[in-house]
Amino acid sequence: MVGSEIWICRYDILPEPHNSSVLHLLFTMVHWHRLTKLQMHSDWTLEIMDCVTLAVGQQFCDFKATVCLAYNLQELHQEVEAHAQCKAKQAAKQVGGKKGKHSSSMLEQGEVVESQTSPAVKCKKEFNFQTYKFHALGDYVSTICQYGMSNSYSSEPTDCKSFEKQLTQIKCRQAHICRISDKIVHCPHIEIAELARNPHIHHHIGATEKSPVHIGLYLISHKGDPAIKNFLVKLKDHLLEQIAVPGVGEENDTNKVIIKDNRMYCHNIARFNYTNYDVRRAQDVINPRTSHCNVMVLCAANDVGHQGHKFVYGNMLGVYHVNVIYIGSGMVNYTPLQMEFLWVCWYEPMAQVSAWETLTLNQVRFLLMADQYLFNFLDPANVLRGCHIIPCFEKDKRHPEGSGMSACAGDKDDWHAYFINQWVRGIICV
Repeated sequence: MVGSEIWICRYDILPEPHNSSVLHLLFTMVHWHRLTKLQMHSDWTLEIMDCVTLAVGQQFCDFKATVCLAYNLQELHQEVEAHAQCKAKQAAKQVGGKKGKHSSSMLEQGEVVESQTSPAVKCKKEFNFQTYKFHALGDYVSTICQYGMSNSYSSEPTDCKSFEKQLTQIKCRQAHICRISDKIVHCPHIEIAELARNPHIHHHIGATEKSPVHIGLYLISHKGDPAIKNFLVKLKDHLLEQIAVPGVGEENDTNKVIIKDNRMYCHNIARFNYTNYDVRRAQDVINPRTSHCNVMVLCAANDVGHQGHKFVYGNMLGVYHVNVIYIGSGMVNYTPLQMEFLWVCWYEPMAQVSAWETLTLNQVRFLLMADQYLFNFLDPANVLRGCHIIPCFEKDKRHPEGSGMSACAGDKDDWHAYFINQWVRGIICV
């Protein structure tokens, strides 16, 4: 079954309008395939799957009637040679039964030589969906209703040839996994590790202060970098919004926000817990230093640049916490308050229409370096989960020479466009 990786390899597959027809078909097929792999179904998801199945059948009919008829497709050279050799062997067997083995081998050699010297005739290839594979697509919904999800059972645990050995290997593998689980359960853990695995909290960021960063020295060492423009002003504005005390909305004075020792403390990872579509708790580990550095948040109703989209996507540049003292009205005491924040580089959508309307993956790109909204700070409590964002290789990199404009943002490896790979998340496909 095709996957979303087809968009990574090549986006402009054919000239228009055939290219759009193929991409729409691929989108619908991946949607249908993802629905069949859901680990939990409801009446609502089965209704969606039934509608998508009808759309798959209709689009395949349109694909054959429009795209396939526009191209004269023939057999490959390897297929022609294989057919010629097969015919030669069949002819040799027929004659060999009458004239003996010697004459059969001589005739087979003659047929092969004749097939090699004679010009190859390539047969026309036509798209055929009158097969059982396509016929069975319409039975998936009824089968799931009767037997359960497609990944909850297997009718072929072995290949039925050497099943004793294969069943033994399965049992040994299961026992080995159980031993590993027992070691993990009885292994002593520190308290912070238990808190990190707690599924009931929204997120977890370490409280250690082993990696302090002096804000003033950091800004001086990266002077001229577009990413740190108005860094301290934006940070204090963000912290002021998060301090829920009376009088903050009236004064709106960032000078009342004091960062203790003028330091922020860096962390390598942030863990975000969420409830999956199958009502199970799951966790995403986001690391700014790896490819798992993208997060998604809900789009605000008044966000003009993201109208038509439910989510906003950001590339996480860093995970920090600071010790804040608020000296404005409503202040309780001078005890520092530990506040967590994420330093984020935001994506913007390249179209105001969602993927479900265009039947193509949503495309995003980074804002221009001169845009004041490109870099900002985010409260970890607003993060929904991590997301899978893949480059659009068709549109090349922004800086082919390999030197970007911001060392803090690491934009030397940025691409002109990216795809939101929604198919890796089951809840997004429904």
